[in-house]
Amino acid sequence: GVLGFGNLGTAFTTGIITKNIVDKSDVGVCDKNEERLSAAAQQLGINTYSDVNEMLKDCDILILAVKPHIFPLIAPDIDKSLLSGKTVMSFMAGTTIAEIREALAFDCQIVRIMQNIAIQKGNSVTAITDNGFDRKNYDFIKSIFSGLGYLIEVEERDIEKVTALASCGLGFAAYIIDSFIKAGIEIGFDAQNSEKMVAQTFMGALSLGNYTDTVSF
Repeated sequence: GVLGFGNLGTAFTTGIITKNIVDKSDVGVCDKNEERLSAAAQQLGINTYSDVNEMLKDCDILILAVKPHIFPLIAPDIDKSLLSGKTVMSFMAGTTIAEIREALAFDCQIVRIMQNIAIQKGNSVTAITDNGFDRKNYDFIKSIFSGLGYLIEVEERDIEKVTALASCGLGFAAYIIDSFIKAGIEIGFDAQNSEKMVAQTFMGALSLGNYTDTVSF
């Protein structure tokens, strides 16, 4: 059950459905925005809810995909009796496991995930850490993200480092690639050929593996 269907919630849900990692009948999303819910139902064929507690009745894993400053406002509305035996998984940057536990006022398995938006295409870098409480869903969660790119297990103190390197880093990489494409256009190539040459150049650099040697012309 995905609480919040913004950019990350949408990207994650799209990734697991299009990659056939989880059957769409086993996925639900809850959001206050009716247009987002309509899009989720029509485009992905998943279950939709306007009430988080109704979704909780049907799911084993509650995914917090809301903005960090919103969560403390909605946490009191979550029926704690429905959390018993379930896993809470958080996509919220900068919100610690202890802060999630405090907001929920309930002891359960809490897993923090840091992914990037490329998860929509199954090419994310994802970091995972948890509180060690009743890890019955932990291996299942790892299998989900292993199918959506590269998964790394970290201590919670290191998860923000992954944010900087792989989540923010994705934006920097996209900016650099876009700059190369624009440069190709400026020197006379059309947009299509410029994009293909730049994409192949970067894939070529990745394929060489030893990047230090690559830059030694």
